[in-house]
Amino acid sequence: MNARHIDELHVAESSFENWIMHEGTPRVSDCICEKRYGAKIAKGNKYSFVTSNRKENLYKLLDYIEPDDYCYDYYTNTGSVTGEKVDFCDKRIEALTDTGIEDIFLKINSKLSNMDPNKFIVQISRQVLKYSGYLDRCEPLSYKKASLSMTVEEISEGSDQKRRVKAKKTVGDMDLLDYACAGLAESIRLKKSRVCSRNVKGRYSIVFSPEVSYQLIKKVLDELKLSSIRNEDSPYYNALDKQVFSSGIFIYDMPLLMKSLGSYSFDYEFITPKSVYNVIKKGILTEPISNAKTAYESGVRSTGHAQEGISGESVIKYSNIIMDLGTYTVLNYDSEKYVIVNEVSHLQVTDYRKMELKMMLRICTVVENDSESIYINIPCTINLIDFAKSIVPLSSFSIVKGVKFPFTMLDRRLEFSSSGGEVAI
Repeated sequence: MNARHIDELHVAESSFENWIMHEGTPRVSDCICEKRYGAKIAKGNKYSFVTSNRKENLYKLLDYIEPDDYCYDYYTNTGSVTGEKVDFCDKRIEALTDTGIEDIFLKINSKLSNMDPNKFIVQISRQVLKYSGYLDRCEPLSYKKASLSMTVEEISEGSDQKRRVKAKKTVGDMDLLDYACAGLAESIRLKKSRVCSRNVKGRYSIVFSPEVSYQLIKKVLDELKLSSIRNEDSPYYNALDKQVFSSGIFIYDMPLLMKSLGSYSFDYEFITPKSVYNVIKKGILTEPISNAKTAYESGVRSTGHAQEGISGESVIKYSNIIMDLGTYTVLNYDSEKYVIVNEVSHLQVTDYRKMELKMMLRICTVVENDSESIYINIPCTINLIDFAKSIVPLSSFSIVKGVKFPFTMLDRRLEFSSSGGEVAI
């Protein structure tokens, strides 16, 4: 191994460690897996690691990864894992230290001649992203400045027909972790072999990741427009001064947030709002979201909410909708059973009056008795009216646009299996 590769490896190691150990707003993996990763949640949507040794926390992450997965299936055969694997049981710590990393690469190169240091770090990154719940929702630091193209090449080795995936950076400059996150996101999908075959039946707390929470809350906020309520197109047309969300939740329309997340200090009719308006106060609908036009037509005051275009109905811009979640809860990791919904797709409202929503649970994790089972592609129905009244926040303060608030629904009846069938939440 030449010196240049070793230098690249050390740079990649440093980049990897800095990226995975950064401080900021927690994602659902940070909230749910406190004891696994050594992280804890503090007020103000911040988190800090229990120990000050960042490498020790990194080892906690790596300890959860299956050793054989450190460098797995660079070659694939019909989509299944067939590449030669290296046993890293004795090398989990050395793999990311300055002294042991040379030895590990000599061992790798003897097994996989086509594997270079960059790809090694990419493989580790993929595994950490997969098991920590980041999946393809991670946000690379330089994603807008760089793109990545991938090609698949068919190769023959004896009687085996295999595929080699080549990745190439095309624009800009980004480090190896950005490279892994942006370009290899689609390849982080959970393998079918990891899906548990047992059925789930009983009462579980359902935890929605920040991304899923955002999609569901957005569907509810869409029905709080004054134009929809006035025309009785919304299920909340007669819900003024009634309980809409769970108690303790506040939602504000804050168009005074100048230059914050793309919001405006006045709406498109150039009527400047004077103050912040309560849309939801302690879970009660106090005022629908409106702009000057719909407010004037309805004979009520305007919340000053910005809209796209001068005429037409109010279009909600979630960048200046603020949710104050008040008191929040923390799951009892030792005693509670819960399901983590990491990703959903195909959201479709089937009944606007009852707010019945169909969606596909792309990836969810069932946690019970300190064991985890992964399910994918489970069809699901959820009543959004019931969802809004039942949610319990897992963090204290959120901006909707920021996609930073995990929610949970406690003590729900749940029954589904990986073999198919629709589940109702």
